[in-house]
This record gives sequence, structure tokens and C-alpha cells, in this order.
Amino acid sequence: MLLVLSGIGIFGLATLLLALGWMGVRHLLGRRPRWRRSLWLTLFSLPAHALITVPLTLGFLGSRMVATRRDESAYRGPRFLPDGTWIPQSRASLKEELAAGGVAPSTAPARSIELRAEDGVRLRAFFVPGAAPTRPVDAILVHGLFRGGLELETVGRFVRDLGCDVLMLELRNHGGSERAGASFGPREALDVRAAAAWLDGRPGAGDRRVLVFGVSLGTVAAALAAPHVQRLRWLVLDAPVVNPLATAKRMLARGPKNQRRRFGLPEPFCTLALSSLELWAGIDLDAIRPLDALRQLDPAVRAMVVGAGADDRVTASDVEAAWQAIPCPDAEKSLWIEPDAAHGAVWEKDPDRYRRELERLLQR
Repeated sequence: MLLVLSGIGIFGLATLLLALGWMGVRHLLGRRPRWRRSLWLTLFSLPAHALITVPLTLGFLGSRMVATRRDESAYRGPRFLPDGTWIPQSRASLKEELAAGGVAPSTAPARSIELRAEDGVRLRAFFVPGAAPTRPVDAILVHGLFRGGLELETVGRFVRDLGCDVLMLELRNHGGSERAGASFGPREALDVRAAAAWLDGRPGAGDRRVLVFGVSLGTVAAALAAPHVQRLRWLVLDAPVVNPLATAKRMLARGPKNQRRRFGLPEPFCTLALSSLELWAGIDLDAIRPLDALRQLDPAVRAMVVGAGADDRVTASDVEAAWQAIPCPDAEKSLWIEPDAAHGAVWEKDPDRYRRELERLLQR
């Protein structure tokens, strides 16, 4: 609400200054300034600013400011010790390195690669070969909104230690990937398909199977792309977004009193801002249907669906809906909702179990 009131105040002040300027021009021209009319014009302009100007501005900013959060944007890939141990990185470690003079790039055996999506967008990804003993598995990892490769470090270490080759994908507008129109799912799915195509071009790819992992926004891109990944055998969805419009409203709306939120948009401002975002981005959030894509999966695809009980963006019913939509037999897919974890933080809450669940999935 504070943001909306600030926006109204700014535009109201701008209108008042314009009115005063116009009165000054009339005075210089020798005409009588119409003070009352100008003041009434300013007063009546405030509702227009509240219901039109502010939502349009918020929607424009929301459609153009999709990017990796500032403290993660310096990430330059996984790093390893000489014995092959993956060196964990975090937002705190990046901050310390920046303060000390700069962030070191990825080291062997990781390497940065460039991909091209079907619409020509340039993408950055990091490829890490699996640790011995290796499995014939290629893992594509997809981060969430405003994040990047750094978010994938923990899960990347897990699946690499389990012997999988790892491809950590940075979606368009994030990390080192090119800026392009954000669609919050459909266009980002092209990025996942580009990652799968790159893996398909590797020698011996036909003898290997693919695992696709997504968290938060990454689950939308992963779900929409999954039916088109030819060698897909396993799918992992963490904090699955099954209704992007409803999730976006929860993100923008005022949170419960016991949760710390920087700001919240009450109705009708929330709906107006999202409608404006759809207008600027050229998308329809309600038409993005991850569940429909999941229902198209081959029943041979095994799955793991993870949720968090303290998640204020993705509800437990959303997590269960994603699990139910996957057509493989119930015995071949797992559902785990960690009661006290926050959005996209289950692997931080219980990393040991997370690794065990991934291993159990790969053994199916």
C-alpha cells in the first residue's frame, strides 16, 4: 500500500506542478490564472493516477525489470578443489569476494557454455561432468525468478555426486543470459529445450537419459518443456507453480501479519498491476497451464515433487496438484512437503534427505 500511495503522491505532485506552471504561463501572457480550476483538476486527477497511471507504471517496471538479484549477478560458475570437490558458494560468499576485489570464475571440471534458444536468445549455462562412478544421466537444472546459477549449486552438487552430468541453465534475463521479453513460462521453456538440444548433440547421447529439475519459476519452464524432451526419464519439481496468475497475486498481495513483507498491493491495485504487466509483456498469465503440460508426459517418466509448509507463494494444494497431474503410477513418483521450510528452501532445511530422495528417484 505504501508503494501505491507513494506513486499516487508522486504523480499527484507532478500534476500540481504542471497546473502551477500553466497558471504561470497564463500570468505571463497577461491572462488571469484560474487557481480554483487548477486545484480541482489536481484533486480529480488522483483517482486516475491511482487506477490507471500507477498500475501501468508498475506493470511496465515488472515486465522490464526481470533479472537476477543484484547480490547474485556476479556469480561466474561452479568452482572445484584440485581433488574434484565442489566448493559451495552462496550470496554471503559472493559478497565477501566482491568486497575483496572480485569474484573468481568457474574452475575445472566446470565450463561455461553458450546456448541459443529457438527464438535466437543467447543463454549461458554451466556444464559439470558427473563424479565417479558415473551414471548415463544428463541433468538439466533450472532456477527461479530473480535468481540464477547460484541457486542451483546445492542441487547441482547432489546430482553430480550421484554420477550425473550436470547442466546448470540460466534463463533469459537472468545471470549471464541475454535480455529478452519475459513471459514467466512459455518463452523460458524454449531455454530448457535449448539445453536439452545441446545435450542431444553430445557423442553417445542416445544411450543416456535426462533428468529435468526446476524450482519456482523454473518449474513452469520445465513443465512446459518436458513433453518435448525426447530422452526425459526423471522430473523434479520444487515449489511447483501450477497457476502463475494466482501465484503472482500471492506474491504482490499483502502477506499475513506474522510474515515480513516489504510491501503489499491491496485490491484492486494488485489485479490492475498484473493486467498492466500482461499488457506490456504481451502475455496472458491465466493461459499458462503447467498442469496441462504435465498430463502430456510419458507415463514412463518418474517424478519427485517437493513443497514447503511455510511457503507463501506456492500452496500445499498446488504441490499436490502437480504430483497428481504427472501420469506415472503413484508408486513411481514421490511427494514431499517439508512443514517448516520456506519457498524454494527445502534443500537448505534438510539437505541429507533431499539428496537421499534424489538418489531414490534415480534408482527407479
